[in-house]
Amino acid sequence: MKTIQHATVFAMLTLAGVAHAQRTYDFDPDELEDDTKWKEVATKLPPYPKPENAREYDPGPTSDNRAFIDMVSLGQGKDGVVRLALVVKSPQGALNVTFEGFRCRTGERKTYGYGRKDGTWSQARNAQWVKTFSNSAQPHYTVLARDYLCVNKDTAVSFNDLVSRINRGSKAVSDAPF
Repeated sequence: MKTIQHATVFAMLTLAGVAHAQRTYDFDPDELEDDTKWKEVATKLPPYPKPENAREYDPGPTSDNRAFIDMVSLGQGKDGVVRLALVVKSPQGALNVTFEGFRCRTGERKTYGYGRKDGTWSQARNAQWVKTFSNSAQPHYTVLARDYLCVNKDTAVSFNDLVSRINRGSKAVSDAPF
């Protein structure tokens, strides 16, 4: 009987540890001071990304894709949202080009536009904020937000700090990836 009790306690502690680890990057509404006053700034789509302005980052161990940040489009708004163009290239050569906003305080992202083959943008029709940190289906978003853009659910202290973190954790591209 004692063995069963010990096994039950061990299992409960293990599950509690897993739950805590999963919650590390989840949004907790109690941590916000007064989010009801937050207003998103108007956003325009940037110039289309060019390979010479790209920095490649590792999209994580569960992805075979290559992921690139367009440094020319990188910006941090007065609303606290970090915006950037993102290029994701599959091993087969398919490209996904988007202009994204990351709101670290809530653990969310929003797609403002989609890249077309002709090098122009298509405005996102019904852009909505979606969870970022818990999105395992698209790990490149989670890695980008967690490892580069957001620290403790806040954006970088300054734009220069944001650029420095990206430069430290990524590499310049020399092989014209897209």
